[in-house]
Amino acid sequence: MADHRQPGGPSQPPLLAWANQRVQANQQIPTLTQLALDQLAQHPEMIDDIGCTDEHLAIGLLWRLMKAGRLDFRLACIFRDSGHESIREAIGGLNLLDAVPMHNVLGRNRWPH
Repeated sequence: MADHRQPGGPSQPPLLAWANQRVQANQQIPTLTQLALDQLAQHPEMIDDIGCTDEHLAIGLLWRLMKAGRLDFRLACIFRDSGHESIREAIGGLNLLDAVPMHNVLGRNRWPH
């Protein structure tokens, strides 16, 4: 006589031991879009143009760059010239000279007299 018990019955482990485990509510799996924006924000030197990017994605990328402190003058100009009015206005309100590094500027008293 054949054994018609379901796999994973009392005498066998379930086929996929992890299949009945629930993901905790605070463990959110990132979407592909989030992963892509994160990668772009980690490699801003690869960003040349975002004109073809939807506005909400460009805003997400800009937020990630600013959060990481990686928004520089070049990137600000790319975002400003993206064709998205709200981004242009936001970038226009920034002082882009704050993005210019000043660590190699000599002070007044260091110039030879």
